[in-house]
Amino acid sequence: MSEFIDLKNVTKFSGANFQAWKFQMNAIFMANDILNIVTGTEPMPTEDAAMKIWIKKDAKAMFILSSSMDPGQLEHLLTCKSSNDMWKKLTVLHEQRSESSKLILMTKFHDYRMSANDSVAKHIAKVENMARQLTDLNENISDITIMAKILGSLPSKYNAFVTAWDSVDTDKQTLENLTTRLLKEESRMTAWMKLQVL
Repeated sequence: MSEFIDLKNVTKFSGANFQAWKFQMNAIFMANDILNIVTGTEPMPTEDAAMKIWIKKDAKAMFILSSSMDPGQLEHLLTCKSSNDMWKKLTVLHEQRSESSKLILMTKFHDYRMSANDSVAKHIAKVENMARQLTDLNENISDITIMAKILGSLPSKYNAFVTAWDSVDTDKQTLENLTTRLLKEESRMTAWMKLQVL
């Protein structure tokens, strides 16, 4: 693997949308085989040769992190000695960990309704993203809860679909199956609307 890391297509972290940026960073760390160093699950070894390799990987992770954020965010990390220090500090600063934040996010999750301008794919992504944020706050959101939210927040034109979903065998009522069927239903409805215009 080349030592050169191309970060020109990486969206720099500005302090907003930490979860999306974190997902992007995790993918980069995995691709560079340094995720365990960043998360702290691979501590620095004591044997000289292995230590040199670890230090080089940690430096690569620190470079990726510092190159992937705006200068204003980088200021928070100037005293960090390792990529794990940087990662932990960013997590403390930006992940919503307090009970009040959890309550706000939970209220947002329950109050959410699909926007008239959103596609089914975008609607499902929004629900799954809120569920992931709640999971990050140690609030377990099951697939059944996610499916109930997706179905319960659809506009009335999907009422027939929701009724039909109720008759699907329980073992086939999976999030993946729901997504596939909803996307098909959206395509069918779009095609039908186009026919009405003709």
